[in-house]
Amino acid sequence: MKNQARQSGRLTSASIIAAATLALVFSGCSGSIGDPGLPGTNGNPAGGGGGGGGGGGGIGSTTQPLCGQQSPAEIRRLTRAEYDNTLRDLLGITTNPASSFPPDEHVAGFEVGTTVTQLLAEKYVTTAEALTQSFDISSIVPCTPSAGDDTCARSFVQTMGTKLYRRPLEQAEVDRLMAVYTDGKNNGDFTQGIRWALQTMMQSPNFLYRVELGKDSSQPDEAPGSKRLTDHEIAQRLSYIIWNSAPDDALRAAADAGKLQSADEIEKEARRLLADPRARDSVRNFIAQWLHLSKLDAVTKDQSVYPAYSAALAKAMKEETLRFAEHVIFDGDGKLETLLTASYSFVNGDLAKLYGVQGVSGSELVRVDLDPAERAGILTHASVLSVNANSNQSSPVYRGHFVREQLLCNPPAPPPDNIVVKPPDLDPNLSTRERFDQHRTDPACSGCHQMMDPIGFGFEHYDGIGQYRTEEKPGVAVDASGEFFVTDDLDGKFYGAVEAAKKLSTSNQVRHCVVKQLFRYAFGRAETKADSCSLAQLDQAFADSGYNLRELFIALVRSEAFRYRAGGFKTFPGSK
Repeated sequence: MKNQARQSGRLTSASIIAAATLALVFSGCSGSIGDPGLPGTNGNPAGGGGGGGGGGGGIGSTTQPLCGQQSPAEIRRLTRAEYDNTLRDLLGITTNPASSFPPDEHVAGFEVGTTVTQLLAEKYVTTAEALTQSFDISSIVPCTPSAGDDTCARSFVQTMGTKLYRRPLEQAEVDRLMAVYTDGKNNGDFTQGIRWALQTMMQSPNFLYRVELGKDSSQPDEAPGSKRLTDHEIAQRLSYIIWNSAPDDALRAAADAGKLQSADEIEKEARRLLADPRARDSVRNFIAQWLHLSKLDAVTKDQSVYPAYSAALAKAMKEETLRFAEHVIFDGDGKLETLLTASYSFVNGDLAKLYGVQGVSGSELVRVDLDPAERAGILTHASVLSVNANSNQSSPVYRGHFVREQLLCNPPAPPPDNIVVKPPDLDPNLSTRERFDQHRTDPACSGCHQMMDPIGFGFEHYDGIGQYRTEEKPGVAVDASGEFFVTDDLDGKFYGAVEAAKKLSTSNQVRHCVVKQLFRYAFGRAETKADSCSLAQLDQAFADSGYNLRELFIALVRSEAFRYRAGGFKTFPGSK
């Protein structure tokens, strides 16, 4: 038996237990109850700092009253991207092992780790086993084992456990992990013991879940029943919002020193994180999810209608929008208006042909100026236009719905179950507007389509893959007249997507919607009535910055919604 264990190097009994626990306990994670006894949450957090206010005069400053009420927190597991990024940054693993995991759930339009299925539980186990077997253990052990193997192992457990659990370990946790190490060593050698301990950490809820329980608030200006996050919980929340990964050494050190309790201290670290290249990847992730760019991976087009469309072109479309957004936010003025109206972009040879740009060839994307009468910001990118179209024609419905849902945060209600949703058949004698006008004359459809179709008609200069056109077909000119209905500050007519983009870029409803979209992405949930005050403060901070998207991230992490949570929360499946 000992030889078999040594040969396989598998933590067999613990893996079986982990799979069963993950599948049975995690899948029942629901309901608001009191705080369970979790490691690292008893007593004062490490180095807990002072009150919740900074001194900067903005969100979270002592000159601004606290909102008081907060929404209950969600206990979130790592998404596939967070899992991969965490292993990359802490263990140097770059193979993206989570790509084989089941897809993440979507909450409020964004990817969030919620339930754990039996399949995912098994993936956690087999992935931990496979990675630790293929991993060069000597590259992460902080000492050289010799006669003092156990001392070296304990040092590894404490240092790596702190990184993976994203907080200091309690002594009881160290002892349990050392017991696993000893079992592995007795069945093999020092290296096998380390592998078994690492496997155990990688299968622990403390690694797989973002545990943010907080502690009871005690300051006189804090709302009764609210929970102020500990320094290490704030560090974790900060790094996963800005980096989509775990805290680095400097951020952990700030947490250890109790330097993450005021908004000013958090802002200092946030600006450091935003200057790191990992922030660009995380912001690209937000943009991709907000604009539904991942749909391009599965979009197909009728080759008889759009012979230029290919997987390579779709990939370039997606990268164009991500590169453009990254440039605006990190290298440009950072403003929402620029994101929605700029007439420059990044294209390769294939995209240049689609856009009618001369002098660009090859597969690399380069910055070019586009015709400002045809292109203005992300809404006129081929990526957004292709996703919001049918396989063989444009779609005023999809495009209008996209604007209402993603930019106005006011989508129409879904159609009744007995309504079959399909585009009207192509008719050589009718224009797109004429074919879709039947929606607004049918009483069963008119209410919702009146909110969408008139917006989408304004995008009719672009075909199903985003190519600009002045005629739908020979002799049938495009009519791109559009109109906004049932909005806060946009109601009225416009002509063409460029004019629509300019109107949208100065709309307070759009600005507020962008705030809400980032809020949903950051916190993995929809906003509630309890968030109204925090959202109002974010709106004001966004306005004060000139609607700078970089500064919106700073305002978000300074907010009470970032630093506090309500007393109730989704049950955390015990970790001891």
